[in-house]
Amino acid sequence: MRDVENFIGGAAFVDSADGRTFESITPIDNTPIATVAKGGPDDVDRAVTAAGTAFETWSTAGPTERERS
Repeated sequence: MRDVENFIGGAAFVDSADGRTFESITPIDNTPIATVAKGGPDDVDRAVTAAGTAFETWSTAGPTERERS
């Protein structure tokens, strides 16, 4: 079984802020296939902050600069 973390800010995979997880199961036979970070309000806040920062950078970047990133 694999672990699936949140990807916030485009830099790294991170656990949920409060450490909560849930098991994702396959509908074929209901066996667990992954342990997934369960995002909560703090994770949403982190994602919104990261998106705002990315928007500030990307909204002023031209196509050539975006292509290089």
